[in-house]
Amino acid sequence: NPFGVAASGGWLYAAEEAGGRVRRISLTTGVISTFLGTGSATGAYLGVAATGANVGGVSHIITMPNGDVAACSQPRCTVVG
Repeated sequence: NPFGVAASGGWLYAAEEAGGRVRRISLTTGVISTFLGTGSATGAYLGVAATGANVGGVSHIITMPNGDVAACSQPRCTVVG
């Protein structure tokens, strides 16, 4: 179940706290893809591709005016451009 949601530029972003991922849903086509996270809370999260980052339980998601997305999980936030 999504914990937090945000929308920007034709996309809906849904944070999965229990799943350790952020899903991106096209508002045009309805296609769902993984935007951030592997589902694991341990391992690398800096210097890796967004879909390869181990971000743990994502609790909040924010879209920025420039299109960047910030996803927060305890105890850190990750900004994805």
